[in-house]
Amino acid sequence: MYAMTLRSVFTGQSREWILENSEEICGEINLDWDLVECIVQACIANPDLLSARRAAAADSRRDILQKWLTKINNGYLNRPSQKTDTPMTTISDPLIDIIFAEYDYENAEDIRINHRNSMKVENTLGGLLEEYIHSNISGTSWRVAWGESVRAIDLVRSGDDDTFVLLQVKNKYNSENSSSVTVREGTSIEKWHRLNKDGSTGWAELCSNLGLEEDTMSEEQYRTWVRQQISNNQEMISFEE
Repeated sequence: MYAMTLRSVFTGQSREWILENSEEICGEINLDWDLVECIVQACIANPDLLSARRAAAADSRRDILQKWLTKINNGYLNRPSQKTDTPMTTISDPLIDIIFAEYDYENAEDIRINHRNSMKVENTLGGLLEEYIHSNISGTSWRVAWGESVRAIDLVRSGDDDTFVLLQVKNKYNSENSSSVTVREGTSIEKWHRLNKDGSTGWAELCSNLGLEEDTMSEEQYRTWVRQQISNNQEMISFEE
């Protein structure tokens, strides 16, 4: 049996079928339709933004759609403020300590552990940034594409004329990977990053892009918000000791 892809579901089924089944599935998995309708509509208009990975051969079109919407739901439910992190289980390459020792570092183990912890924080920053923006766009037509459900897209806005604005959100000016660049080339996908090369931030620009008041979001407010999330949920990051 030929295995379908999520992209082929969106290109092969009618707009009405996708919307009707998506809304039904959201009710079944307790996912707020308002959080995802814009995302679904944007993917109907831009199916190339969806994965072309083959699904299980036994999966029906509705199964594939449900798994995708469940991925969005899991991304939302496991946003940083709500998640409980698990200890890192991967081992470090023993050669790392040997190399540090060859350069006369006596605290190689501390360096290695601190690096792994730093990487954990870096990985959490993307989710924190998305969640902070989400907390400030209530009442707008912007929605977060939770769970990396859309290729290289973090925010989507629907227009009055069935057009969509697609936005990539990054923490730093140099944090866009090659796959994201490939997706963005030749498209109308916009890009925004928080930290500039000179240390300044782009919050005013983002507020303008999102149609918000200029002072709705700022670096100071973002840092205060992050501290509050950590205070509310100390289990957000599990550090190695």
